[in-house]
Amino acid sequence: MQNSVNKNRNESLILNALNYIIKNQLDDPKMKDFSITYVDLSRGKYYCAVYITHWKLEKVAEIVEYLNKNKGIFKSLLAKQLSFYKIPDIVFKKDNSIENAEKIEELFKKIKK
Repeated sequence: MQNSVNKNRNESLILNALNYIIKNQLDDPKMKDFSITYVDLSRGKYYCAVYITHWKLEKVAEIVEYLNKNKGIFKSLLAKQLSFYKIPDIVFKKDNSIENAEKIEELFKKIKK
């Protein structure tokens, strides 16, 4: 139970720090329009998957590619913001929850008919 609470707290800290970095420290205006939906930290805190979405779903792949190319910058900025012993390696991924929700909604519509 304690590990789960610590993991959730650390994921929340990383999420808040990344949101702050993106909104206040990025100079590229087209990279400020996406949002981080959630963070998944590995058990040993070595890896961190950051899931993002954008209101234009076709732009998500471009944004993920840009962020993954510059993940070293994010890692160094995170190190300045967080007091972790080791900053995890970051991997940015597309959040598919919107597409999944739309598929489920379509299934419900088919069932209703």
